[in-house]
Amino acid sequence: MIPPDSWYGTLLKGTLNFSPATTWIELAAWLAYLLPALTLFILKSRQGRPTSTTGTAAPERQIAIAAVPG
Repeated sequence: MIPPDSWYGTLLKGTLNFSPATTWIELAAWLAYLLPALTLFILKSRQGRPTSTTGTAAPERQIAIAAVPG
């Protein structure tokens, strides 16, 4: 239980509209948001670096800088 008059209870109430007496509809709404959002976040973070169409990583480009005689 999170006491509503504690500093962290006040912080949660102000930022997330958290209430210790959460209703079933509020819980369902949070889960309906959290589960797809968390799933997409995890899938995107596991994808890693994009590759070329051949399946290998694209080669790094090198830039040559020449000195200009003055």
